[in-house]
Amino acid sequence: MLTFTQIASILPLFQTFFFVILFLLFYKRMKSGKFLLLYMIVVMLGLGAEFFASYMKFILSIWSYYLLIPLMLAGVPILYLYILSLTSQKFQFTKLNILHFIPSILILLLNFVTLTICSSNEVHLLVEGKLSAANVSKLLEWYIQTYNFSQYFLYNIQVILYSILIIRRLRFHQKNIKNFFSFTEKISLKWLNLYVVVFVLFSLTEILTTLFDFKSFNPEVYSIISFLFTSYFGYAAFWQPDIYNKPEKVFFQTNNEYESNISNLNIKTNTINEEIEPSKKQIIQTEQIIIIAENLQQLMISKKPYINNDLTLEDLAEMINVNRNILSHVINDYYKINFFNFVNNFRIEEAANMFKKPEYNNLSIEGIAKTVGFNSKSVFNPAFKKQTGQTPSEYRKQYSK
Repeated sequence: MLTFTQIASILPLFQTFFFVILFLLFYKRMKSGKFLLLYMIVVMLGLGAEFFASYMKFILSIWSYYLLIPLMLAGVPILYLYILSLTSQKFQFTKLNILHFIPSILILLLNFVTLTICSSNEVHLLVEGKLSAANVSKLLEWYIQTYNFSQYFLYNIQVILYSILIIRRLRFHQKNIKNFFSFTEKISLKWLNLYVVVFVLFSLTEILTTLFDFKSFNPEVYSIISFLFTSYFGYAAFWQPDIYNKPEKVFFQTNNEYESNISNLNIKTNTINEEIEPSKKQIIQTEQIIIIAENLQQLMISKKPYINNDLTLEDLAEMINVNRNILSHVINDYYKINFFNFVNNFRIEEAANMFKKPEYNNLSIEGIAKTVGFNSKSVFNPAFKKQTGQTPSEYRKQYSK
């Protein structure tokens, strides 16, 4: 009969198995799905290897010595690649990315070579935890030291270094999306910030526990935390849509009232990488910027595209028949703000006008916020106060007297 400790250890293993099946069914719906599926498979195999090492017989537990550390060292780079695929439109796996997996590959080769050279009796004693100074060879002793170093230090140092890269990437992303989107809900990836921070805390705890011989978590607590940790990541990742899921368009073939002025311009169509702020490159001349800005202003006032709560830079560029990178450059250079603030300024101005009119008194503040294009009151309120100096309720109150 299974003990409570064994049952607790099985929980995160079955949870990751559930997510692997789930991601297998749906990974093709998004470009980052392959990395997400691969990451969850590696986590599942790592948890399985750990479980087999602790509770299974030799034939299964021996494989944990071959695979556990390589899987651990492969997991964090795969997580990093998953985040890169989410936060970059043009990301593709290249030969250079294989460098991320060199530590994992080297440890895997070391495991196979060492455990093949050692006698079967030594390997049995190793797996059963019965090795002593009298019955261990120098090769196996060196291997055990390397194994422990890889598990308790190399892996945790890798987690910390990659976490720094991930956090920097997420910070850049959270700033960069404001050049392309008029909203941040569901695309800011704040849930990944929390996941990575907890990941780092786990690693720091393990390093300190090993260095200073602190008391570690008991197995039951560790298993329950792992279960909650994988559950949080799995559910959040499953509902996370791709962010840059539209192919880039150079020019949009549309006919509308704003084409005439634009079509007469001799605009260079240099492609600006989405990860470089458009203001960094001078791609059109000043007079061209002014003409596009005037057409853009006319569009925003007459057609009110900002009431679309999912409005993107690409959508707006299509409406005026301009390359999206050129439009981003115009907004940055002419208005001195990013796309996110440009659109939301119109939304707030529209909301302020609605607050002044009695016919909108029946709408709540949240209702007006959603009418003008905001996705939530929590985003609308601070943005409105920042622009007007008053909260929406204060602003509305002064016109309802």
